[in-house]
Amino acid sequence: MIFEKTVIVAFCLYLFVFVCECKYSPRYNVMELTNQLGMTAELHNVTTEDGYILKIFRIKAINGKEQENREPVLLQHGLLGSSEQFLHAKNNSLALILFNNGFDVWLGNSRGNFHSRKHVSLDPDRDKEFWFYTLDQMGQYDQPAVIDHILKTTGKQQISYIGHSQGGGSLLAMASGRPEYNQKIKIFVGLAPAAYMKHNRHPLLVISKYFADLLKDLIQFLNVYEMEAVSNSEFFSKIMQGACGEKVNYRINCRPVIDFLSDSLTSLFDYSLAPEIFTTTPAGMSFFQILHYAKMHIHGTFEKYDWGPEMNLQKYNSTVAPKYDWSKITCPTVLIYGLSDALVNHKDIKYIAKKLPNLIELYKVADDRFNHLDFLWSNNITPLLHDKVLTILNNYRS
Repeated sequence: MIFEKTVIVAFCLYLFVFVCECKYSPRYNVMELTNQLGMTAELHNVTTEDGYILKIFRIKAINGKEQENREPVLLQHGLLGSSEQFLHAKNNSLALILFNNGFDVWLGNSRGNFHSRKHVSLDPDRDKEFWFYTLDQMGQYDQPAVIDHILKTTGKQQISYIGHSQGGGSLLAMASGRPEYNQKIKIFVGLAPAAYMKHNRHPLLVISKYFADLLKDLIQFLNVYEMEAVSNSEFFSKIMQGACGEKVNYRINCRPVIDFLSDSLTSLFDYSLAPEIFTTTPAGMSFFQILHYAKMHIHGTFEKYDWGPEMNLQKYNSTVAPKYDWSKITCPTVLIYGLSDALVNHKDIKYIAKKLPNLIELYKVADDRFNHLDFLWSNNITPLLHDKVLTILNNYRS
């Protein structure tokens, strides 16, 4: 089984990287999806301290009606994701539900995905340095820049933050590495936040655990640092649509793809959403992001990326990568997990819960089949998850 999944991983990496006829299709992007839901989205460009230009979106109106004095909430996607993931579920999408309940909804995009593939001086197609980032830089630069932009734009003092997977991990990295930002977070809702990865059992990380250094050497030898976004690859887009497009039997053709991505039972997955999902997912990233999670899985700790002794000495003034200090993460936090989540194991979430000094609640989704992808695309997502998230945010309204 592991060998078969290894072959799948290798094939997917080949498609992501080497088979690319770059072509961007606007179908099912944020603007189109919000329009379908009777809303409009406003684009904001945010420049980080280290020069990355991030595109974030603010939902402005529904059915032509503006509402004043809303409290801002930022939704941040996970690894290989984009802001579209909070809109795919249509009337059950978290963005729509929060907006309909009076929140000022902002959708983030991490550096390197197809929305945020720009820099003030680096060219992502020519400069490999563009891709030299991990979760660390998202916590150090991306989230602070986005939070400050939202607060400046809205005139508020705090935001609520909802992060799925890496989107939650980057908040934890920020709160530990830049603790002054804890006071700017009214409430952090971590949807299976990916930070402590000791018990992760996904084959991608299991394989990387044994070959992390080899993968790093291979990436540098080939001079290929980007995992390509499906929306930028015409060939890969056709592959994904052939498996999960509108004219296929989702459960027969698409289920192997979903099973691999979640490494779990997919009985709750809403297959009707698949054609939309795979026009923007995977959304692109740096290979160093995967390597960072592999290193944390190997070391069994929440730490900064291990660049090797020499580079570590330059970056950290130490030959070993420093650990993040859990005690500095003081923002009010609710952690939500699924029992069948193979990517962010419930044991790891419980470990994080014990480490956080201001944990408000540790919550298990009621259905034990709930896995990592179900946080976005479950066929029963509103009663299982979104109602709970809304209750949490309502409890922290001013």
